[in-house]
Amino acid sequence: MNSEPSIIRCKISNIDGPGIKVQRGSKAKIQLCNISDCQHGIQAISADPYIIFNKITKNSEFGVHILTKNALRADAIIKFNWIEKNLEDGIHLEGHENYTRVEKNHHICNNRKAGIKVSEHGQVKIVNNKIFANYGQGILVVDSGSAYIEKNEVFENYKANIAYGGANSADTVILNNLIYKSRSEGIFCIEGGFSWIKHNDIYDNSDGIVLFDSCAHISNNQIHEN
Repeated sequence: MNSEPSIIRCKISNIDGPGIKVQRGSKAKIQLCNISDCQHGIQAISADPYIIFNKITKNSEFGVHILTKNALRADAIIKFNWIEKNLEDGIHLEGHENYTRVEKNHHICNNRKAGIKVSEHGQVKIVNNKIFANYGQGILVVDSGSAYIEKNEVFENYKANIAYGGANSADTVILNNLIYKSRSEGIFCIEGGFSWIKHNDIYDNSDGIVLFDSCAHISNNQIHEN
């Protein structure tokens, strides 16, 4: 608890559990590591790791898994990483009081499910990332989660580039993103609370924006060639 270890320039592979596991209250710095062929690349439980400049690939479940237990807060930062070819989600963020920030990751790609998934009441920020060519959604915010999504380039994902829904998605903001070339929807929302979709460039998707039983404020977007 409250430890601040530094894990730098390590090669970690072929572990039955997480390659690196960070527990409650830790502010571990994980930098310049190559993590592959583990269960999860990095798992943090109610902790605040700083995850920067790592290559996290080919893990059997999630590349990075940040979760909270007993409503103990997580403020992880995931920045400048290469996260690809994991067999489930590239990044999975879940739990009450989960305020993880995902920013400036330029390769969240080729994961078997979603590039980034938010669930179980997580309230996260996803800013200035490139999220592409995932076999599920680029960004998936499931019922009870919400996200602030700004200045990302989300493209060529096999399912919706961005998908969200549920009453608690009311805090979701999708602002100033490039959203293009999905095989299905640019943005998909089902049974969503009030949310904001503003100033996005949405083009060359199968459908631009699709809403079912949802209430969203949509303004000042460029929606074309879908």
